[in-house]
Amino acid sequence: MNLLIRSYLLSFGFLALALTPLHTFAEEPLFNLAVELGDKGHTIRDSGQWGASIIERFTESAPLEITKEQERTFIRFPEGTTSGLALNDNLKVESLGGSYTLMLWIKPEVEKRFAELISAAGDSGASESIRLRYNGWTASVDFQTGGLNPAVKVSAPDRSIPVGKWAHIAIVSDPEEVSLYVNGDWVDSAEVGEQDMTPKLGASQMMTIGNYIGRGDAYPYVGLLGEVKFFAAPMRSQEIKDEMGGVPAE
Repeated sequence: MNLLIRSYLLSFGFLALALTPLHTFAEEPLFNLAVELGDKGHTIRDSGQWGASIIERFTESAPLEITKEQERTFIRFPEGTTSGLALNDNLKVESLGGSYTLMLWIKPEVEKRFAELISAAGDSGASESIRLRYNGWTASVDFQTGGLNPAVKVSAPDRSIPVGKWAHIAIVSDPEEVSLYVNGDWVDSAEVGEQDMTPKLGASQMMTIGNYIGRGDAYPYVGLLGEVKFFAAPMRSQEIKDEMGGVPAE
């Protein structure tokens, strides 16, 4: 083969390799909060691999509301409720080994209040638990473990998630560290050390959305929330952005 042609093909091969993505995320979510509207009302279900049953824990005086933003559907957690959504299954999380990605969209409506977004295992003593909450006092979010000692915690900057604005939150955990992303951009990380960040869930340690399991439903969330997804692998920033899609309509 002509040396010039061979050199050209070799250079082209290296260029193609450089332009090829190092990783393409192809995992299907373990959990995917799906909200569907029909003639007889709405249906909330898990369309992910788990297929978990979801219980709506709302009162008649403050029922949840379903809103459609273009082709996307979200749940509005109203003021005055002390309930949320509960995943009433023994979810198979033991095999994750601390590696997962948890993500969701939120549009908070209330200031000067702590509100639980995701709570897994709640006040479960020595069992590992995780909590993702919105801080209406500082307009930010934080994610922390409950039963682990010392606790692992990551936080978004103050005023980064104001009331009335959409924000996409993602928690990425691997055996070495846990990281927080807001709108697909990294904002904080914390070392995990020897601890397993996988929440230990069981019959009495379920996962809830929009409230805290312990302390008498003390931290209800008020605002829009949706597209909650739980993946069995850590994602990178671009993979999070690809999965989250565009910002919902205001």
